[in-house]
Amino acid sequence: MSSDTQRQHANEVIDWQPIATAPENVVVLTKIDDDKGVRKEQELKREGRYWLSPDGSIYMYYTPTHWRLMKQ
Repeated sequence: MSSDTQRQHANEVIDWQPIATAPENVVVLTKIDDDKGVRKEQELKREGRYWLSPDGSIYMYYTPTHWRLMKQ
């Protein structure tokens, strides 16, 4: 893969993925998307089964339903 192709892939935003597949200790864009609609779209990181603010200082009292990598 050429370096131009690698850069192009790194800058693409992947589609929303099920939350169970989220990487650990990586800040990703998350959301809740269910029968009540889309809400709480924000940057979070997963540590085990816990979701935290990007700097790790705030614990979220909910589990998002979807995640995706943010555009670089």
